[in-house]
Amino acid sequence: MDVENELVYRIIPKSKSDDFGINGTIPIPMERDDFPCSPRKKETEDCFEELRATSFTNLPSRKSSLFVLPYDQTIVNKWLSDHYPHDDYDYTLCKLRISGTLIWCDEDKFSSACLEPDTRGTDAMSYWNSAGDTYDSFELPEGLFRGEATLVAKENKHFCAPFPQRV
Repeated sequence: MDVENELVYRIIPKSKSDDFGINGTIPIPMERDDFPCSPRKKETEDCFEELRATSFTNLPSRKSSLFVLPYDQTIVNKWLSDHYPHDDYDYTLCKLRISGTLIWCDEDKFSSACLEPDTRGTDAMSYWNSAGDTYDSFELPEGLFRGEATLVAKENKHFCAPFPQRV
């Protein structure tokens, strides 16, 4: 779907927030070391990309897109709870204005594939089949964006894990 001046969110580690100034352009894709990548996640990314490259060539690659979240704080909180259930996390919530191409996918399918390697192929097919112009049917949507992204605002925040690990 083509978008013009749409507002979305992007979460980045707080340690990287000084790299981006208000009204500055965000590089696409961003550095992939923004978030740690386990070997299992890398294998899942490779599986998803292989399927996209052969069966969903009209859709953008996860490897060359900017991941964004809907402009909805409830979804941001859900994303943080799903990705950091046991860890407190300092982050910067970036409000972006984007113009370009945006598709929404069901992030739960990707997370499921990371946790259950035996279902990667099935989850990848469901993920790419779910891609579309809206995210209303997804519990946890993620946007794959290609185009121009401008940082409109940023706010440093602290996320408290819902299930902190006890030491």
